Amino acid sequence: MKTIAIKWSTDDVLGVAENMEIELTEQEADSILEKIEYYHDAELGINWLVIESYIQDFIEAKEDFKKADNIINN
Repeated sequence: MKTIAIKWSTDDVLGVAENMEIELTEQEADSILEKIEYYHDAELGINWLVIESYIQDFIEAKEDFKKADNIINN
């Protein structure tokens, strides 16, 4: 019986972010990759669009956190 494994890396996440003109740290990309692994949908799989979506969700959550922090601290 044959099995295969498809691997995605932090560099893949950073590359997609760069194409989106978004700067991420390596730790942020690691975090995004971990979320992709944990929440992945086996029917959809992991692809470039999925990675892009998770990056966008991360950026939106980061912006929401900054807004909430500004409200609390002002």
